[in-house]
Amino acid sequence: MTEDDLLDGVTEALTLGGYRWTHHRRSDKALMMGSPGLPDIIACHPVRGTMLVLELKTATGRHQPGQREWLAAFRACGIDARTIRPDDYDAIVDEIVGDRLVKHWKRPRRMR
Repeated sequence: MTEDDLLDGVTEALTLGGYRWTHHRRSDKALMMGSPGLPDIIACHPVRGTMLVLELKTATGRHQPGQREWLAAFRACGIDARTIRPDDYDAIVDEIVGDRLVKHWKRPRRMR
């Protein structure tokens, strides 16, 4: 599973699960300001009152400079911040959409 496949599946689950989320592609590093390594997805659920900060990686993907530090900083603030890999996909979808919706969830074709 590629990181883009993982991104597609997780963001679809976030939308179905009622989260507000954002993902910024950093194709032009010259436009970046601030500390490098901001995680891939920042999401919050207005009803559950939860926030997720997710760094997406392939099975063998490595963290880039600053990514671990960002995750640790979010966790120090009490926010659920973690790295998600393809092996974590089913568990994170279950967590995001909840048991009620998981029964109807179909894994995107590219991820089967």
